[in-house]
Amino acid sequence: MLHLLHPVSLNDSPTLATNPRRRRRFSKAIRAMPNPSMTFEDLKLALSEREGSTTSQQSLSNLTSALCAFQAFLGRDDHHPVGSSLRASFFKLLSGHVSALEAMNKTPRYISNRKSSLKRWRRLVLALDREFAATHAAQTPFQAALKDLFETGHSRKAVATQAAISYASLKRWLAGATPNERTYPSIRRLETFFGLSAGTLLDLVQARATSASSVGTPPVIAYRERLSKAVKGRYGLKEIPAPLRSEWMALLRHKTAPASLALQRQKNARWSSSRESPVRQSDTTWHSFIDGKHVPTAGVVWAHISSYLGWMSTYYDPGLETRLTPSLAWLVEPTAVECYIEWKIERAGRVHGGVITFLKLLTSLLHPRTGYLTQQPDFHTLLPASARKAAWEDCCAKGFRYAKDCLESYAEDEHSVSRDPVAPIESVLKLNEPIAALADMTNRMCADRPMTSGTREAIHVRDTLLIKLLTSNPLRAKNLKMMRYAEDNTGNLYRKVDGSWHVRFERRAFKNFRGAAKHRDYDMPVATSVWPDIERYLKVYRPMLVGSTEGFVFVTPSNPAPWVALNRRVEALTKRYLWRCPGVGPHAFRHIIATSILKASPNDWQTAALVLHDRVDTVERSYGHLRSADGARRMHELLGETLNRM
Repeated sequence: MLHLLHPVSLNDSPTLATNPRRRRRFSKAIRAMPNPSMTFEDLKLALSEREGSTTSQQSLSNLTSALCAFQAFLGRDDHHPVGSSLRASFFKLLSGHVSALEAMNKTPRYISNRKSSLKRWRRLVLALDREFAATHAAQTPFQAALKDLFETGHSRKAVATQAAISYASLKRWLAGATPNERTYPSIRRLETFFGLSAGTLLDLVQARATSASSVGTPPVIAYRERLSKAVKGRYGLKEIPAPLRSEWMALLRHKTAPASLALQRQKNARWSSSRESPVRQSDTTWHSFIDGKHVPTAGVVWAHISSYLGWMSTYYDPGLETRLTPSLAWLVEPTAVECYIEWKIERAGRVHGGVITFLKLLTSLLHPRTGYLTQQPDFHTLLPASARKAAWEDCCAKGFRYAKDCLESYAEDEHSVSRDPVAPIESVLKLNEPIAALADMTNRMCADRPMTSGTREAIHVRDTLLIKLLTSNPLRAKNLKMMRYAEDNTGNLYRKVDGSWHVRFERRAFKNFRGAAKHRDYDMPVATSVWPDIERYLKVYRPMLVGSTEGFVFVTPSNPAPWVALNRRVEALTKRYLWRCPGVGPHAFRHIIATSILKASPNDWQTAALVLHDRVDTVERSYGHLRSADGARRMHELLGETLNRM
């Protein structure tokens, strides 16, 4: 399990006296520190757990040696508290340590390396202090240092005047607010006023910035590297002519209608539509709406069709002007389709999900009996004469066979999937308890909290609740965007008479409402630890952000609800605070929670399915790899004695 902090009760702390049977009380100064029980041993363990997988063993060894030498200079062993040695007194003690090294005729390079190593330990202490303060409602390091300065009887107003800093800012800092970068010159003047070494106070503030970088180096995701290069050469249609819009809307109406007299349609081939959607109708989303209702599937299908038609205009036989007239009829041109598929595979270097989806779309539109295009030979007249060398039915049949043969062939190819959805969180999933990484993530977020009592603080509280709620109830992004709260408890987020908070959605609100969610609505409790966050956000901070009166839980101060960019926000937060993560969306939380459940309770597919609001067989297919790992562990338990003889 990933533990970044190991808080120890004061009464149970290790002995610090020479006599192991006696306990030594912490001094008043040490007890006032953000994390008074942290010893040098705890500090070394924290560095190993934070950077053990990203820093070489040689570097870790050098860092540990530097700290041990510093301890020897101070006359302290691993069981002593860190105290002020790496906090307020650091620069003074470092100066003495450097003088001792110079007296030993150590080279300037040796001394420079020692200073650099000890400063790294100091940054770790300050980051741990901030996290401890956030999780234990204690003072931040900067706040504790300021209060210590004013215990000598200095007047706050007099200091503010003489140091030329804002009295209001000083009051906020003493109350726990985190200074922003604009006030750093004021902090330097405060250091000068009290005769402190440069950086004594400012380092305590800037520890906030180092906490985000301490989560490790994220892995390089090959798919994202390829995608970043591919998007630079976009080839989708830039302008949509009126005839193509009409063709598309006719297809959309056919796919969403309850039934059709004119054309046949495959069973379960109807596209669902809803007036409740996080997507708003606009000039860029026109293709996903009909009669004011949003059609999610339409957006996916249109993306593939517009890409194909855009490719034809750019790459496919551009010498023929007639071929540049976009129409759905071009989906029946076998040669063009074959060239497009081959081009996409060559461009990506492999068969990927986009190719598979496009081929499945073709099998639907060109099906011999129920295909939308197959049943409308009038589309044939929209193609130039040079492309009408065969009968319409023959072209449709040929295109259908090609797409079906490709799908069967690619299904046997183990390299047909180019994107691994769990690759960005692989480091987390490998932990014995992956959910612990999410708990550590929220601790980092709390440690990085602003205390401005304004919009910035409200956004931080909203983001923290979002991550905690995703961990407690791993819903899909659409459900989070559409989640509502009403004081009369009629919303999706509601409070029961016993004070507990729950989340509920009707089955139609889910992507799989025709499958796993067909027979049950969603009504699940929220983890007890999240209740205070919900109440604080709804009562204090959400009113500061509300940009809509529609009752949405997660809102922004500037954009209308629902919060369309919620996915991007989760990606930014995980990139900054989740251990070794390059950034993931809400769906990754489902993988983390399901894996945590199955690692804690092997083969408990039912529980994982209930939490994900999915079918047991779907969960078994998605996380079947854990079954073999559980089998191996069980084998080691049963046969461990014999295996140890090897």
